[in-house]
Amino acid sequence: MIRTLVDTFYEGVRDDCLLGPIFARHIADWSLHLPKMYDFWSTVVLRSGRYAGHPLEAHERLPGLTEAHFARWLDLWRRTVERVVPEAARAAFTVPAERMAANMRAALLRGGPAK
Repeated sequence: MIRTLVDTFYEGVRDDCLLGPIFARHIADWSLHLPKMYDFWSTVVLRSGRYAGHPLEAHERLPGLTEAHFARWLDLWRRTVERVVPEAARAAFTVPAERMAANMRAALLRGGPAK
């Protein structure tokens, strides 16, 4: 399910007029990026420990992010979760995504982590 969710979400991201260009500039090989995202969400939702990266650091290298980018990312994520994930499991994907978006937004746009 995580693989299907991530694949479906990033198909939407690539087609999105706001998010697509940012990802196109920074991800040359999706076959390398997607497995990292499978591991990330496996770690977040299942506590598998498969992901050992630093998402905030990766996003710090993306100039020009705005509130609109975070809002669009979160909206697309929620809509994808609704389509792919059974209702009983949706909060396990949306709650951490909302928290991460708030923390990244605060750190990257306002200069510090959300309180």
